[in-house]
Amino acid sequence: MPEEELVKASGQRAELENLPDGELLSRAVRELAVNVIVVSNAFLRQPEAIIYKPGELAVLFRALTACAQAVSAAFAQAGIGSEQSTGCA
Repeated sequence: MPEEELVKASGQRAELENLPDGELLSRAVRELAVNVIVVSNAFLRQPEAIIYKPGELAVLFRALTACAQAVSAAFAQAGIGSEQSTGCA
């Protein structure tokens, strides 16, 4: 399914478009952060994958790095500090 059709088919589009920018950014950053963690944990459970698919994993790790940088920048832009995002003081 082409990207445009996928976006149009989403029932959440109208809801998301009505969110204030800060809330939308926080939600997107949180979901991105969760996905980075899930993928990272999956790799930790199967480290031998680096032997069988080094090229694919190199691309994945570059993407994860870019995502982690985007998460960090977006949290900073939203004014969400480490105390709020981790619960630590």
